[in-house]
Amino acid sequence: MGLFFIFIAVLFFITPVQASEVSLQGEIIQGRFLVPIRGIFEALGADVAWDGHTNTVTGKRGHTTVILNIDSNLARVNGDHIQLDVPATLINGRTFGPLRFISEALGADVKWNEEDRVATITQAGTVIVVELLPVFELPDTVMQGELVAFYARHLPRGGMPVMELHLDHPLQYYPYKDGYVAYMPTHYGTTPGEYRIAYGLEGEPLQESILTVKTRDFHIQHLTVHGSIVASTRNEAAYAQFSRYFPKARESSADERYYDQPFLLPVSGRLTTEFGQTRYVNNAPTSSRHSGLDIAAPTGTPVSATNRGRVTLSMNLILTGNTIVIDHGQGLFSVYYHMHQLFVEEGELVERGKTIGTVGSTGFSTGPHLHFTMSYYDHNLEPGYFLVGEPITYKNAHRHL
Repeated sequence: MGLFFIFIAVLFFITPVQASEVSLQGEIIQGRFLVPIRGIFEALGADVAWDGHTNTVTGKRGHTTVILNIDSNLARVNGDHIQLDVPATLINGRTFGPLRFISEALGADVKWNEEDRVATITQAGTVIVVELLPVFELPDTVMQGELVAFYARHLPRGGMPVMELHLDHPLQYYPYKDGYVAYMPTHYGTTPGEYRIAYGLEGEPLQESILTVKTRDFHIQHLTVHGSIVASTRNEAAYAQFSRYFPKARESSADERYYDQPFLLPVSGRLTTEFGQTRYVNNAPTSSRHSGLDIAAPTGTPVSATNRGRVTLSMNLILTGNTIVIDHGQGLFSVYYHMHQLFVEEGELVERGKTIGTVGSTGFSTGPHLHFTMSYYDHNLEPGYFLVGEPITYKNAHRHL
């Protein structure tokens, strides 16, 4: 009877063991979830050692030893070599390694919640919750005519990015992968200099960085055009027609990106005018800068869609001749002037590389060529950044065209 009451008393005073919970933040690299190596080892009860001479991290717990070498796809568990999909790496001075490999090597169970983008690791009363670290990707230097892209990834559910940049265009956020992207166009009129950027998550303290807009030397071009061409294509009727149809073709854009491949050159030929040039026509200055690239080619040469997108304009305009505008989504457009023939219609979804027309000399033109423009809505951009990663100029055109 005494033993019975002692047993009851022991049960009464036993306190249930509470699972301890640890929170970590990780990063996805090449499709694999990486976590701070020291943090995951220590959370799983392993001792951690770092060898700076060999860039090696060692975790020991009981009879298990796990060794990872920075930037190596080979790891060791109790002396056995294991091939990793993604090597351990350094991120901002901290060592990160594959979450699943480290956890399972120490006998833990790993579950991944795709909807919340959270990994949960459990072992012997320990629960480790690993969330993705929010990532903000911002350039530090751009040149006049370049499109600035800001990426915010791995945001918590319901989290919205905040980006404050003191340029002349409001930011619009578009869904992109597991976050958002926003664009800021620069062009020939953007003042070079340093611009402060404040960024982060809505409702949290913002970080700051500096964006430097570098100056670019734009050429001056003198054109001699026959008076009859000027009179027939640069008149009130031509400007009225252009204003009626062309601007609205770039007013609205799909929220989705229609494309997932690199942009291609719509036609090969000889560069006759660079982006951003100031022009004099018959010794009189024009009121605008050149909005794209002029590429001379024989009449009838096929013109390809630079990328996948939806046609928002396909018609003959007095000023620019046979003209096509394609919306590639998220505010990005391509424009094609002076064509001889048009092979697509407004509303049509065209694939990258599709022949949309042929080179011609319609509208205000001195010879057969394609005028090709890339723009963010109505802000004209240097096409070379999309096609070859740099401005296309008279000096390098022989390499790209």
